[in-house]
Amino acid sequence: MTHPVASPPRPAGYAFPLAELETARLMAARRGWQLAILLDHGGPGEDYEEVLALTPRRGGRWLLWRGAEQLRLLAPDGRMLAFTELRAALAAIGGPGG
Repeated sequence: MTHPVASPPRPAGYAFPLAELETARLMAARRGWQLAILLDHGGPGEDYEEVLALTPRRGGRWLLWRGAEQLRLLAPDGRMLAFTELRAALAAIGGPGG
């Protein structure tokens, strides 16, 4: 008897290209933000290969991940924003000093 093999669920968020990780690192350093890369992040029913956690000097943690079609940015107040470019997503967090 054979049993069908279920495909693993597709992740809700994908890994960033190395060039984008370097851009995020440089922008965070220039603005004095803390940057953490969370690997295999998520909860029940949600799996994210990588999530960037950015904390500006003024506080509040922003979460950024790459979806299938766009970048998603979760603000500390719970607002969900969508972007097509990394620099635009990072700019939404705030200017120098963030």
